Amino acid sequence: MGLTRGDFSRQSAPRGGQEQSLNIEGLYLRRDRRMVGRQLAIPVVLLAMSWAGVPGTVGAASPSPADSVEKTGDSEFGIVKLSSLEERVAPAPAACAPTCGPKKACAAQPACDDPTCDGGCDGLLDRLLTPADGLKNIPVDFGLEILEGSTLPYGGQLRLRLMDEADRLRPGGPARSAYELWRWRNWLDFRVRDVAGIYIEMIDASQFGEEVPITPIDDNRWDIQNFYLDVSLLQRDNKPVTLRMGRMTLNYGSYRFLSALDWANTRRNFEGFQLMSPGDTWDIDGFIAQPVNTAMFWNPAALGGESPVARFKNRPDRADHTRTLSGLYTVYKGIENHLFDLYWLWLETDNAFDAATGAGSVGGDRHTFAIRWRTDPKIYDECGRVRMAWHFEAEGGFQVGKDNRTIGGVTARRDVRAGFFTTTINVAFPQVLWKPKLQFMYWWGSGDDDPTDNVDQTLSTLWSFAHFYWGILDNFNGQNLSNVSLQCNLKPTDKLTLVTQMHWFDLSSNSDVLYNVAGVPVGTAGTGAEAGEELDLIATYAIRKN
Repeated sequence: MGLTRGDFSRQSAPRGGQEQSLNIEGLYLRRDRRMVGRQLAIPVVLLAMSWAGVPGTVGAASPSPADSVEKTGDSEFGIVKLSSLEERVAPAPAACAPTCGPKKACAAQPACDDPTCDGGCDGLLDRLLTPADGLKNIPVDFGLEILEGSTLPYGGQLRLRLMDEADRLRPGGPARSAYELWRWRNWLDFRVRDVAGIYIEMIDASQFGEEVPITPIDDNRWDIQNFYLDVSLLQRDNKPVTLRMGRMTLNYGSYRFLSALDWANTRRNFEGFQLMSPGDTWDIDGFIAQPVNTAMFWNPAALGGESPVARFKNRPDRADHTRTLSGLYTVYKGIENHLFDLYWLWLETDNAFDAATGAGSVGGDRHTFAIRWRTDPKIYDECGRVRMAWHFEAEGGFQVGKDNRTIGGVTARRDVRAGFFTTTINVAFPQVLWKPKLQFMYWWGSGDDDPTDNVDQTLSTLWSFAHFYWGILDNFNGQNLSNVSLQCNLKPTDKLTLVTQMHWFDLSSNSDVLYNVAGVPVGTAGTGAEAGEELDLIATYAIRKN
């Protein structure tokens, strides 16, 4: 028995204001017949505070494909908010104004002047923290015409997570551990209108009181997290086409294959080039980059035999030159209230993956081709208010190429033939007491039917946000996994959200092994397909509305 952890703070820097939140997560019950027996976790606490603005982008008024899924609000618990879908105009209210009722008045204080305020103002905390709003867009033109309209937003985040976990699948084997995770981030974002920009972000991530080995995603002391230059090259559909160069974050689509993993104490980052071109009908992004820091920790060969923790804890981060990720991510918006993502990811890896020890990375020359569709239909009442809000989503694809895998001490080039499929359906009732939201989600990621042949059928989820989809206990990463989950969200108050998730896990192929959250094989093949169940109970209290 013990405690485990999860982070459902916003997945990027806060948009347009301060953010303070308190998370209490508990009773994660997991029965795993294959490896670790019964796991039980009771509440942990996460405190997070952010200030000032979100890092900017040249031409940020039009989101790139990277912004097509905004991880805020209820989406942090597996319900996706589609920021790229335009809000559809609700039907005009019928002649029923008296029954619709007047808008609730807000408290008389400047912090509550937002027209959407419903009376739940925060009082003293607002007055104490709103001075930081002045740091959002500091004018820095210095009276020079060439710099007219230039701004220098400043922002930051301080986060504390108290952890107590037992029997989690982690390096060194299941064990009991209680510890603290601290993370500090500060950033400056100099913008010259929609022409150019320079962004720098610092990080200090540390862990204290641990009783088990530190993992690479927990510790990175005083380093440069991101540092890039944005340059607007031309216009398409009256929107800037921007080239980004340097160390950056790559967040795309549903985050199942490429994410910053903001849950971790550190954040994934890459060094390279990214071309972003938002448009009226198509958003198009292309990139070529190499993983940095925690995005490369699977690969001991890239560290010269040094342990990842020793390499990242007190030394400057550097890119992994043994691996290169290229990709093209597009979003089609030409059909009303529908979005289609079509993407290609290409990972080239020099080293081999050892199936027995988990050393190295599944790679070689692997291509991922996939498509994702989603829509958000709404049903309105006679007063023009949303009565039911539906969300439908489906995503699937396949992987081909060549893998370098070591089996039985022999390294061979194996043909890749892997695939995945997932679907999500949820419905919300905003006019019902406690605003219930119900969700069904299914995931299937392929496993290898015969590990001794010349074909590798095990899916690689690359840099996924596993914590977001496959249980907050963080045991699985979607490889060789079949997962059915049900979820219920309730909002007893505007600030309190209660979430219940239930997961049923099975192996897609009993001839393949189970893979932990880092993609390392655990257990023994052929011992049964059932991997267990997991119950997650989560409570989040938003101290401030934004």
